Amino acid sequence: MLCLLRANLDPAHTPLASQVQRAQLPGLRVAKRVEVGLGWLLARPPGAAGPVLWHNGGTGGFHSFVAFVREADTAVVVLSTTARSVGRLGLRLLKCWPAAPASALADHGGNRVSSASGPGSR
Repeated sequence: MLCLLRANLDPAHTPLASQVQRAQLPGLRVAKRVEVGLGWLLARPPGAAGPVLWHNGGTGGFHSFVAFVREADTAVVVLSTTARSVGRLGLRLLKCWPAAPASALADHGGNRVSSASGPGSR
């Protein structure tokens, strides 16, 4: 997931730059501040550094959420063993991430990584 998000945050540094950028383009407006691209939903919340691109899903007692803001070089992934949606949690994490505490870690690729646990996550 981190590799996918890194490629989406900085498409110019991947061999699939044009395809990644094309997938991020809005195709259909579905609400005042929400559009659909190729596999991504694009939200334009007031006060955001740029559009929030996100995707979610769930099956059989599991839910996931992934989102990023290229302009802020910020991304979040939430994986959960719960039947409840984790989208709201993911958006809240994305919103507060630039002010993340020093407990944030870095993986071997230099990406900032943090883990959290709570109800439904194990």
